[in-house]
Amino acid sequence: MIRKTLLAFLLTLLLCFSVAFASGAGQPTAKDLVLAKIKNFSLPVDKDFYDKSVGKTNFTISKFEGSLAEELEAEGLVLNGLSMDLSTQLDESKNILQLDYDIDAANKNYAGGVFITNDKIIFNKGVIKLLQDLGEDDPEIEELLQGNPRYLYLVDSEISKLWKQIATYKNQQLPEGYKEMLLFMVEAIPDKYFKLSGSRVVIELDQQGMEDFIYSFLTKVRNEKERFADIIISINQYQMHAGQDAEEMRAAIIAGIEENPIPTREEIHEISKFLKMEQLKYEASLIPGGTKSFNMKISFTSPFGDTGYFTVNYDAVGSENNLKGHYQAAFKYNGAENVIVDAHVKGNFNYHGPAADDYFTVTASAEDTATGELMLDLEAKSTSTSKVKKYLHLKAPNLTDSNSVDITPLLEADDEEVEVVEVEDLEVEFEKEFDEEFGEEFEEDLN
Repeated sequence: MIRKTLLAFLLTLLLCFSVAFASGAGQPTAKDLVLAKIKNFSLPVDKDFYDKSVGKTNFTISKFEGSLAEELEAEGLVLNGLSMDLSTQLDESKNILQLDYDIDAANKNYAGGVFITNDKIIFNKGVIKLLQDLGEDDPEIEELLQGNPRYLYLVDSEISKLWKQIATYKNQQLPEGYKEMLLFMVEAIPDKYFKLSGSRVVIELDQQGMEDFIYSFLTKVRNEKERFADIIISINQYQMHAGQDAEEMRAAIIAGIEENPIPTREEIHEISKFLKMEQLKYEASLIPGGTKSFNMKISFTSPFGDTGYFTVNYDAVGSENNLKGHYQAAFKYNGAENVIVDAHVKGNFNYHGPAADDYFTVTASAEDTATGELMLDLEAKSTSTSKVKKYLHLKAPNLTDSNSVDITPLLEADDEEVEVVEVEDLEVEFEKEFDEEFGEEFEEDLN
């Protein structure tokens, strides 16, 4: 009887463990959760911002000093004390975006406006006055403005792609290509760099993790070259010029992938001598509206003795009814020839239903420590507010032969004058100059 009871207990225990393991195997991993989040992604702001909305922004340069400022001032461009007010209005239902500006700089005032509508960009008389001031005695501008037109405009079929992109945001979606690229990249991150911590999912890469990711990503590109080519085409659909053939571009991308070998892990590791991932960490709450954070620091050392780093920090919490967060980025460059560059950006944002505000500051400095020359000392800030305006109705200017001038032919003529240089020729010239200047030193550092 005891033996039967013991046997029954062991069988029950085995069954419990089997159920537990089966249940555990069926649970989504941290990586599964991230991929699912991307697939079901929805912009965390009120969709009506991309329908009918208005916004105001003030941008001020409170300090712009140093030798660079002096050079610009000698050319007549004074940026110290510049203040610019921007006003934007969007009526997506009519494909109209209106931007008005008011600039105060060096005791001069410039006010004007721009309309973007369907396939046109239209500039009003304020922009024409600005062109006159900046163009000075340019005969092309003088000829263009004969007859004192009220508007200048240009026509470009590529502009219409802007409205397709805005319509995507209006549906609270990322453009499909961006979403697919994000999925592709996350799929390439090895599973061991994902983890669940309480109700949070974490992705964390160090230098080894970044090397593993690069190798995995490049291998995935080779193995899924058709999918990767489709993603690149989708991302660039808004930038493709009229007449470009998507299938030809796709075939060229695939051919390029096939022709280039995948770097070995050892070759990728060599990069760490010059570029090091100090930290890359993303955390997100699994609870809707929970916190999200992203922190990254990359340091670099060039073969010529230049050093520096780049950092990004981002934190946000909430949903479209109350989304807020802050961000900052920093860049430091210590040049081998005694030049130091230091730059910082800090900002915060707050979306509270159909209204939003944003604030950021920029500081930057550059100095030649050998001579003590202050090359740049910059401080600037921006404040902006925007809100949904459901009953907004915009109207674009009515263009006629008597009140406007089409500047499209002028710009097309400038494009035709640009010399086309084959990429292969640029590569050969660059390699030749690089070898002559730094070849031996670079080889020594690699060895």
